[in-house]
Amino acid sequence: MVAEFLSWWLARLIELVPAWLRRRLTALPRETVLAAAPALDAVALAPAGTDAPARFALDAPGIAALRAALGASARPASVSLALPTGLLLERQVSLPLAAARDPGGVLRFEMDRLTPFSAEDVVFGWSIRQRDRKRGRLDLALWLIPTAPLRPLLAALADAGAAVHSVLEGWPAAPRRLPLSLTVAPANGWRRGIRRLSVAGCALLALAAVGIPFLRQSLALAATEARIAALRPRANQATALRQRLAAAEAGGIAVARERARLADPMDTLANLTALLPDDTHLTQFALHEGRIEVSGLSQAAARLIGLLAASPALRNPTFAAPVTRAETGSGEMFSIRADLAGPAR
Repeated sequence: MVAEFLSWWLARLIELVPAWLRRRLTALPRETVLAAAPALDAVALAPAGTDAPARFALDAPGIAALRAALGASARPASVSLALPTGLLLERQVSLPLAAARDPGGVLRFEMDRLTPFSAEDVVFGWSIRQRDRKRGRLDLALWLIPTAPLRPLLAALADAGAAVHSVLEGWPAAPRRLPLSLTVAPANGWRRGIRRLSVAGCALLALAAVGIPFLRQSLALAATEARIAALRPRANQATALRQRLAAAEAGGIAVARERARLADPMDTLANLTALLPDDTHLTQFALHEGRIEVSGLSQAAARLIGLLAASPALRNPTFAAPVTRAETGSGEMFSIRADLAGPAR
């Protein structure tokens, strides 16, 4: 009951498919097999029934006849290619277990080591035989076909509108299908172009690795010079101020040295004021080279010599001029000269 219902339901679904699409689907062959001749100069189209295989030479008439037989249109027909015995090579390969993520990439990289060919010169495939987690190994069966002898054959099939999607080994007795796509790139194809671009990129990276430190050093030097140029006016101003301060300090030292040698006029005047009595008034004071000379008015000028001589700061006080009576009649006018004692000399 269920089987009958499913058959009925499937028939109704098929009725929903457009008629042109149903005709196209029913016209598709179950499989198209091309068997290559041992010399790879012709192919035979496998018969659909008991008919003898049709043989097509790989010349212009044969390619045209093959195109007509395949019913090729703008879209290439997918075919399986049966190759002569001995063209397909196979070997066992053991890789680290980590290669299970991308066996094809690892095999392509290791092709020169595993086989006498480079990855650009073969079409290859693989199947996983065993994953040995204890030993951390991945056992593969590697198949490869050298592409050099196949190029004329594949070019002719491409002209006939056929695209090889798989390879058959041991056809027709015990065929084994290998999922190898024989779309061969030209001798100077994209792989070699990528290799050249990779080499050029590595060379550019090497040049960059050598040149970048010098470039960074040049940029740092230029930035430092720019900062120095920006700070130079301030540095010059600071230097000028430092020189002025040094000059002022030197001038102060010179003044202090001269004061120590010649005595400070204010200190000397203060000492004289303390020594002279209250009835004595100075009208003139002079200090030159450690010698003072004072003039003034006193009620008793004669006693001033004794007062000045008693001071340890003065030596040899004498009258520089005769003592005279003041015109007002009040006091005596005097002029006294004395030497300064101690370091002032």
